[in-house]
Amino acid sequence: MPYNEAAFLAGLERGMRGKNWRQQPFPGPLDLLLALMPDYIETPALRCISDALVAHEVAAESEENPKFLAVSMAPQEGKSTLIAYAYPIWLWLRNPDLRILIISYDNETSWRWGRAIKEALQAHSGDDALYGVDLQLSLRPGSEAVARLQLDGYRGSVSCMSLTGGIAGKPGDRIICDDLVKDRRTARSGAFKRLWKDQWQSNIRPRLGPKAMVVMDHTRWTEDDPIGQQQADNGAAWEYLNIPALVEEPQYAGPAGAPNLGTPNKAKDPLGRKPGEWLKSARGRTPEQWQKTRADVGEADFAALYQGRPMPAQGGLFKRADFRFWQQGADRWTVKIPGRPGPDENLHYAYRFITVDLAASLRTSADFTVAAAWAIAGTGELIMLDLRRKQVEPADHWDEVVAPLQAAWSCPIYVEGSQYGTDLVYTAARAGAIVEPLEADTDKYTRAVPAAKRMKTGILFPPAAHWWTDFENEITLFPGGGAHDDQVDVLAYAHRIRGAYWVPPDNSRGGHGQHWTPPEPSPMDHLAGGTDLYSAPL
Repeated sequence: MPYNEAAFLAGLERGMRGKNWRQQPFPGPLDLLLALMPDYIETPALRCISDALVAHEVAAESEENPKFLAVSMAPQEGKSTLIAYAYPIWLWLRNPDLRILIISYDNETSWRWGRAIKEALQAHSGDDALYGVDLQLSLRPGSEAVARLQLDGYRGSVSCMSLTGGIAGKPGDRIICDDLVKDRRTARSGAFKRLWKDQWQSNIRPRLGPKAMVVMDHTRWTEDDPIGQQQADNGAAWEYLNIPALVEEPQYAGPAGAPNLGTPNKAKDPLGRKPGEWLKSARGRTPEQWQKTRADVGEADFAALYQGRPMPAQGGLFKRADFRFWQQGADRWTVKIPGRPGPDENLHYAYRFITVDLAASLRTSADFTVAAAWAIAGTGELIMLDLRRKQVEPADHWDEVVAPLQAAWSCPIYVEGSQYGTDLVYTAARAGAIVEPLEADTDKYTRAVPAAKRMKTGILFPPAAHWWTDFENEITLFPGGGAHDDQVDVLAYAHRIRGAYWVPPDNSRGGHGQHWTPPEPSPMDHLAGGTDLYSAPL
């Protein structure tokens, strides 16, 4: 039987029978929660979420299109209790004919809410109702299993299940997706991402009638977690209510001369707080305790779990504030290094090279093939010259990605030793390019740490590049915040090569005061745009 306005009004009238309802109106789910649990702590954040639920419910009842609300907030601040426990009961008080689905990452988590709802209906019933709150609702005899509750005398039901627990065939006027993501490993899993997308497209979205509503809440882990996917694929239909633990500055202003630095965070705080103000905690956490939590979990996890933004404003391992940029000199072979006295850097005399990270396949989820051109300044700075990044077949790695950089800078090419037998290496050799292997002797994170430590003082990036925003976002999301991390490796390996090829003029290596001397340019340097340099394996 399709849901309609007449059914809603009839259900509302039935739900309002009895003196207790008339004496104790509950304008929103939070008001009901405070009546059912008088010791529960009301916070501005919970009030904000409750108001959003009410607004969307009113809209769902009056409009012809389904409504969608996503909510994220710091863990253990009461959002699940409000959304998966109080909200379904509040819905039944408005219309006891509503069929409700509660979906979580596993059955036990969803059944917990079914059990809590069942116990609330049993405790708050009749003349001896707990705290004097009589909900005027009871469960149909024989339908009291926590996985599926059925109201007595009405069509209303609550079905609780996991994301893989048989959504198909279950009616859903209101669908609550609570805690869909168990942990970081799940969030980063390609299998989970595909599962959520398939369940949404195949089982959840098709169940929605004209006046249906979906509420989704979970801790944020990655940009493409379920909330992130819905924002990317169906952002216009969803309202995303994110309540950060800490109000940050409206936007990040990058260093002078930086192109389009940072991802502005211009959204007004939903609670009306000022920058630097912490969340009033339902658990009584103080600003000092919030700050300690931030230090304990680290910036990457704090940005995702507590700020609802799976990317630190300043960056994770790589900090946005540490980016420095070279300036263009008289021509493309001359660069100015800010803060360095003396003449501009002549790239003809610099050791130039290319680092490459190859993708193994062309699947939609596969990494990109990336190549970056670099130069080592006479004073030791690592200068990024250009970058190419593309999803291409292995046979096209050379022509589409690496060859354009090689033609522009004519320099050795470095690839991981495990990739030494690829089409790229053979094609490059036939083209006369020098290709050298790199040993991947540590994990990606460990390789990246030295480059991150030197960012502020020793690595310079182009002052303007069409690819900059993607590059910046990817490395500042690392580790764990983005879908790709292939550009991190070309930077990390470039820093390793710089360490092998440059000896500080005022330092010694192995007890010898050996100074680095740039090679003399060859005729090829002026004709082909590069220096015929020799490389050593690393």
